Amino acid sequence: SSDLLHDWNISPVEKILEIGAGSGAISIALLKAGHSLHALLCDVNPDAVVCSTENISNNALSDQASSIFSDVFEGIASEHFDRIIFNIPLWHGENGGHNVALVDREAVVFRRFLDQANNYLSSSGEIWFSYSNLSSPTALSSYRDRWEFKLVHFDYMADNGVIRAIYRGKYLSSREFSDAKSIKTISIVEPEYLSSASTNPVQLISKLEAYQL
Repeated sequence: SSDLLHDWNISPVEKILEIGAGSGAISIALLKAGHSLHALLCDVNPDAVVCSTENISNNALSDQASSIFSDVFEGIASEHFDRIIFNIPLWHGENGGHNVALVDREAVVFRRFLDQANNYLSSSGEIWFSYSNLSSPTALSSYRDRWEFKLVHFDYMADNGVIRAIYRGKYLSSREFSDAKSIKTISIVEPEYLSSASTNPVQLISKLEAYQL
């Protein structure tokens, strides 16, 4: 959420895209902090689009940002962005209700995001997204031969036992792709470890701290 941004080492960019923007709090905070000059916000919930549009206006950012309806990338024109942000639904189990902001059965939406994101990135662009111990233990690791992931931030919600990690991802070039397949040296906390129900939170937090940039 936007209250975490002050702890992150975020370099300024020209244009960002936020998927599943909700109220628009994250993009608005990035714009106001000077981390981006322009932002396109999108959400699959029409009410969220109305809300974020109002919040953009209320923060006098209408010249820098806009909000549209889009299911992941479906409503996005052929644009390229320097940073794409997605606070993904963290629950990837089969049973979890129908709230698309919270539940992504079998990580279908997350996989669509990683399959398509590179088509909308500038040459030096990157993705930022959330993951947790409620997320699929294999969805993230299955993309390590195409994406380089690095841990940016994590927090532990003691009241419900949820550990949320924020990752930064950069698409690998053809040469890097070949190297990654052969030497497997991409820096990431193993998702299987992150998602293990038996993992001691203290041990996991210690491991996350060791990987944090």
